[in-house]
Amino acid sequence: DALYGLVALQWDYSLKLMYSISIVGGDDIVDSDRGRYLNDGSLQSCGDPTHSSSIYCTFEMYLVNDMERALGLTPGQFVVLFIKEADRHSVIVSFRLLPEMSLKGSGQDT
Repeated sequence: DALYGLVALQWDYSLKLMYSISIVGGDDIVDSDRGRYLNDGSLQSCGDPTHSSSIYCTFEMYLVNDMERALGLTPGQFVVLFIKEADRHSVIVSFRLLPEMSLKGSGQDT
């Protein structure tokens, strides 16, 4: 918002958190030749009631709540896309900040 001195040039960002991926993802971790990661955010699997009580979904719920409150966002504006292991003791969380107008059904996204 230019009135508050903040201009977002893009919607997608990442943040490094000092959590082991096993603490964040539990049994949902995918091991591949490119590293360990969690893809539940982009799959929106936490919306499924059978999966919403998983370790990952609990982590995502707290992260989204904390970030929306800290940044003064409307519920639904902070969306976790992807989490990958940075090293043994940290993860990189990729997320998207949605414009408020796209949540209301106005603007070019509708």
